[in-house]
Amino acid sequence: MPLMQEFAQTYRAASDDEIARLHGQIDSLTEQAQDSLRLEITRRKLNGDDLARLRSQLAEHASRVNQEWKESRKVDASRMATRFAIRVAVVIAAAILAAIIALVHSGH
Repeated sequence: MPLMQEFAQTYRAASDDEIARLHGQIDSLTEQAQDSLRLEITRRKLNGDDLARLRSQLAEHASRVNQEWKESRKVDASRMATRFAIRVAVVIAAAILAAIIALVHSGH
């Protein structure tokens, strides 16, 4: 299958979001890929405003996902710190209890 047909088939199967993302990187594509992408954009009747809106939505979504990931990492770190503090407290309590038992037994 000729390369142009492969690009056309790939772009036809892509979502509008993927097409918009690729359009944002069009300079990094080969000339044949650029031509095929432009044809697909025309076939879908997407204009510059549509592509810009889609890219903006993608960027907003990526930003939200990144923020949620950062927040989940903070929660995970907080949980780890809490678990560590509990373990330390248990070890200290066990040591204190052992010392009290030793004192009680040494007094008899």
